[in-house]
Amino acid sequence: MIYGTGYLHSMEIQYDIYSRASGKIVSLAKGYGAIRLILFGSFLEDPDTAEDFDLACNGVSENIFRLACSIENVIKIPVDLVELTPSTRFTRTIERRGKCLYDEAEKKRVLLSELFDDNRRRKSTLADLQEEISIMLELMGNTVQQALFEVNQMNQIDEKVQNEIPLQAH
Repeated sequence: MIYGTGYLHSMEIQYDIYSRASGKIVSLAKGYGAIRLILFGSFLEDPDTAEDFDLACNGVSENIFRLACSIENVIKIPVDLVELTPSTRFTRTIERRGKCLYDEAEKKRVLLSELFDDNRRRKSTLADLQEEISIMLELMGNTVQQALFEVNQMNQIDEKVQNEIPLQAH
């Protein structure tokens, strides 16, 4: 079902109306519970000759008419708002051909992907650090072993020397 306010006026629609208001449109839609927002129709194809602003959304349900009015108040041109659910041939066409302005699921996928990449970099860095620490410990272990060996040798030499020198009687 398409919802709109029927607000018509004779003004040339300029693309900069959309570009200046797109952030506000997305914020409004999110405020009404939208989890997805897609621009489609004449404004997407030729903003200079479009007579209205066509949007499709998910998650708004009973607030769809209020959202359409709120967006229209911001951009000052007629707005038609289409629910994407239930899926129909029309809504699938919108999904294929429209321009996605906001997609909560895509946002989550991107965040998860970034987290995965960060985690992979951290693991790589951690693995590098573990290898460096292992090498340092090995070197330190060798140094400690070498030092212990040298101390042991010095103790043996001291024992030999003490055994070879007769004790002086007092």
